[in-house]
Amino acid sequence: MTDEIISLIVMLIAMTVGSAGTAMVFGIEKRVFWWAVLCAFLAAAGFEIPARFFAAGPFISALVSALVLASYADIMAHLLKVPATVMIIPGIIPAVPGGRLYFTMQAAVSGNMDEFYSQGRTVLLITAGLAVGIIGVTAISRPINAYLNKRNQKKLKT
Repeated sequence: MTDEIISLIVMLIAMTVGSAGTAMVFGIEKRVFWWAVLCAFLAAAGFEIPARFFAAGPFISALVSALVLASYADIMAHLLKVPATVMIIPGIIPAVPGGRLYFTMQAAVSGNMDEFYSQGRTVLLITAGLAVGIIGVTAISRPINAYLNKRNQKKLKT
Protein backbone atom coordinates (compact mmCIF):
# COMPACT_ATOMS: atom_id res chain seq x y z
CA MET A 1 0.00 0.00 0.00
CA THR A 2 2.84 2.39 0.81
CA ASP A 3 4.43 1.77 -2.59
CA GLU A 4 1.09 2.53 -4.23
CA ILE A 5 0.83 5.87 -2.39
CA ILE A 6 4.41 6.82 -3.25
CA SER A 7 3.76 5.91 -6.88
CA LEU A 8 0.61 8.04 -6.84
CA ILE A 9 2.43 11.03 -5.34
CA VAL A 10 5.22 10.80 -7.92
CA MET A 11 2.70 10.53 -10.76
CA LEU A 12 0.67 13.50 -9.48
CA ILE A 13 3.80 15.63 -9.21
CA ALA A 14 4.88 14.66 -12.73
CA MET A 15 1.43 15.43 -14.14
CA THR A 16 1.34 18.76 -12.34
CA VAL A 17 4.79 19.76 -13.60
CA GLY A 18 3.75 18.86 -17.15
CA SER A 19 0.64 20.97 -16.81
CA ALA A 20 2.69 23.85 -15.41
CA GLY A 21 4.78 23.69 -18.58
CA THR A 22 1.62 23.88 -20.65
CA ALA A 23 0.45 26.87 -18.64
CA MET A 24 3.79 28.57 -19.33
CA VAL A 25 3.53 27.87 -23.05
CA PHE A 26 0.05 29.42 -23.13
CA GLY A 27 1.38 32.47 -21.27
CA ILE A 28 -1.03 32.41 -18.36
CA GLU A 29 -0.78 35.53 -16.18
CA LYS A 30 1.38 35.28 -13.07
CA ARG A 31 -1.53 36.05 -10.73
CA VAL A 32 -3.47 33.07 -12.17
CA PHE A 33 -0.60 30.68 -12.91
CA TRP A 34 -0.40 28.82 -9.59
CA TRP A 35 -4.19 28.54 -9.39
CA ALA A 36 -4.17 26.90 -12.82
CA VAL A 37 -1.38 24.55 -11.73
CA LEU A 38 -3.42 23.62 -8.65
CA CYS A 39 -6.34 22.93 -10.98
CA ALA A 40 -4.15 20.48 -12.89
CA PHE A 41 -3.11 18.77 -9.66
CA LEU A 42 -6.73 18.39 -8.54
CA ALA A 43 -7.78 17.07 -11.96
CA ALA A 44 -4.92 14.56 -11.96
CA ALA A 45 -5.86 13.41 -8.46
CA GLY A 46 -9.49 13.19 -9.56
CA PHE A 47 -8.42 10.84 -12.34
CA GLU A 48 -5.83 8.71 -10.55
CA ILE A 49 -7.44 8.15 -7.14
CA PRO A 50 -10.66 6.52 -8.41
CA ALA A 51 -8.69 4.40 -10.87
CA ARG A 52 -6.09 3.19 -8.36
CA PHE A 53 -8.02 2.86 -5.10
CA PHE A 54 -11.61 2.23 -6.19
CA ALA A 55 -11.01 0.20 -9.38
CA ALA A 56 -13.03 2.70 -11.39
CA GLY A 57 -13.01 2.31 -15.13
CA PRO A 58 -11.70 4.91 -17.55
CA PHE A 59 -15.08 6.62 -18.01
CA ILE A 60 -15.72 7.08 -14.27
CA SER A 61 -12.13 8.22 -13.62
CA ALA A 62 -12.34 10.78 -16.42
CA LEU A 63 -15.80 11.88 -15.26
CA VAL A 64 -14.61 12.47 -11.68
CA SER A 65 -11.56 14.32 -12.99
CA ALA A 66 -13.71 16.52 -15.24
CA LEU A 67 -16.20 17.27 -12.46
CA VAL A 68 -13.39 18.33 -10.12
CA LEU A 69 -11.64 20.27 -12.87
CA ALA A 70 -14.69 22.13 -14.16
CA SER A 71 -16.05 22.92 -10.68
CA TYR A 72 -12.72 24.30 -9.50
CA ALA A 73 -12.17 26.19 -12.77
CA ASP A 74 -15.61 27.78 -12.61
CA ILE A 75 -15.22 28.88 -8.99
CA MET A 76 -11.71 30.24 -9.51
CA ALA A 77 -12.66 31.96 -12.76
CA HIS A 78 -15.41 33.77 -10.87
CA LEU A 79 -13.08 34.75 -8.01
CA LEU A 80 -10.12 35.74 -10.20
CA LYS A 81 -12.29 37.31 -12.91
CA VAL A 82 -10.78 35.31 -15.78
CA PRO A 83 -12.42 32.94 -18.29
CA ALA A 84 -12.83 29.39 -17.01
CA THR A 85 -10.85 28.07 -19.98
CA VAL A 86 -7.73 29.68 -18.50
CA MET A 87 -8.01 27.08 -15.73
CA ILE A 88 -9.45 24.23 -17.82
CA ILE A 89 -6.76 24.07 -20.52
CA PRO A 90 -3.77 23.36 -18.25
CA GLY A 91 -5.99 21.38 -15.89
CA ILE A 92 -7.21 18.92 -18.50
CA ILE A 93 -3.74 18.01 -19.76
CA PRO A 94 -3.22 15.16 -17.24
CA ALA A 95 -6.47 13.46 -18.24
CA VAL A 96 -6.20 13.73 -22.04
CA PRO A 97 -5.47 10.24 -23.41
CA GLY A 98 -2.70 11.28 -25.82
CA GLY A 99 -0.49 8.26 -25.21
CA ARG A 100 -3.37 5.85 -25.56
CA LEU A 101 -4.42 7.54 -28.79
CA TYR A 102 -0.89 7.08 -30.13
CA PHE A 103 -0.93 3.37 -29.29
CA THR A 104 -4.40 3.06 -30.83
CA MET A 105 -3.12 4.47 -34.10
CA GLN A 106 0.04 2.38 -33.93
CA ALA A 107 -2.07 -0.78 -33.52
CA ALA A 108 -4.26 0.25 -36.47
CA VAL A 109 -1.26 0.86 -38.73
CA SER A 110 0.41 -2.40 -37.74
CA GLY A 111 -2.82 -4.34 -38.31
CA ASN A 112 -3.27 -5.44 -34.68
CA MET A 113 -7.06 -5.01 -34.62
CA ASP A 114 -7.61 -6.49 -31.15
CA GLU A 115 -5.23 -3.92 -29.62
CA PHE A 116 -6.75 -1.21 -31.81
CA TYR A 117 -10.26 -1.92 -30.52
CA SER A 118 -9.12 -2.24 -26.91
CA GLN A 119 -7.10 0.99 -26.88
CA GLY A 120 -9.66 2.83 -29.01
CA ARG A 121 -12.48 1.88 -26.64
CA THR A 122 -10.49 3.24 -23.68
CA VAL A 123 -9.71 6.49 -25.55
CA LEU A 124 -13.39 6.97 -26.36
CA LEU A 125 -14.46 6.26 -22.77
CA ILE A 126 -11.96 8.76 -21.33
CA THR A 127 -12.92 11.39 -23.89
CA ALA A 128 -16.62 10.87 -23.21
CA GLY A 129 -16.07 11.09 -19.44
CA LEU A 130 -14.19 14.38 -19.81
CA ALA A 131 -16.84 15.83 -22.10
CA VAL A 132 -19.80 14.77 -19.93
CA GLY A 133 -18.15 16.12 -16.76
CA ILE A 134 -17.24 19.51 -18.19
CA ILE A 135 -20.57 19.96 -19.97
CA GLY A 136 -22.47 18.89 -16.86
CA VAL A 137 -20.76 21.41 -14.59
CA THR A 138 -21.08 24.14 -17.21
CA ALA A 139 -24.79 23.43 -17.65
CA ILE A 140 -25.33 23.78 -13.90
CA SER A 141 -23.04 26.75 -13.30
CA ARG A 142 -24.19 28.99 -16.18
CA PRO A 143 -27.66 29.69 -14.76
CA ILE A 144 -26.20 30.17 -11.29
CA ASN A 145 -23.62 32.65 -12.60
CA ALA A 146 -26.30 34.48 -14.59
CA TYR A 147 -28.45 34.80 -11.47
CA LEU A 148 -25.51 36.02 -9.37
CA ASN A 149 -24.52 38.57 -12.02
CA LYS A 150 -28.08 39.85 -12.29
CA ARG A 151 -28.33 40.12 -8.50
CA ASN A 152 -25.03 42.00 -8.28
CA GLN A 153 -26.13 44.43 -10.99
CA LYS A 154 -29.35 45.16 -9.09
CA LYS A 155 -27.32 45.85 -5.92
CA LEU A 156 -25.05 48.23 -7.81
CA LYS A 157 -28.02 50.20 -9.20
CA THR A 158 -29.60 50.73 -5.80
